[in-house]
Amino acid sequence: MATGMAQAKINNALDTEYTGTVWVQLHTGDPGAAGTTSIATTSTRQSCTFASAASGSKATNSALSWTAAATETITNFSLWTLASGGTFLGSGTVSGGSIVSGATVNIASGSLTMTGSGAA
Repeated sequence: MATGMAQAKINNALDTEYTGTVWVQLHTGDPGAAGTTSIATTSTRQSCTFASAASGSKATNSALSWTAAATETITNFSLWTLASGGTFLGSGTVSGGSIVSGATVNIASGSLTMTGSGAA
């Protein structure tokens, strides 16, 4: 027996929450419940958009790029409604590890995803 939310409902929720322009901020640790903990020195939020949700997942359809302001290890990201301030939408982890000051940090289109889980 399958339990949980129907896939169509998860896709609808993702499409409703992550619509239009969303702003991505980098973190050196878990952003916490409000998205404000462990903000990276490379703190400028970059804008992105997401493709329509499918199979309980919604991926960016635009590339993201930052120039590292310091040598640090990027481990997480947070999503926001505005470039500054705004409403915290959620967070997740990134791979790539340590970056050096002046290096370019890239997240390819389709590589940042938000997922939901439901009936299987």
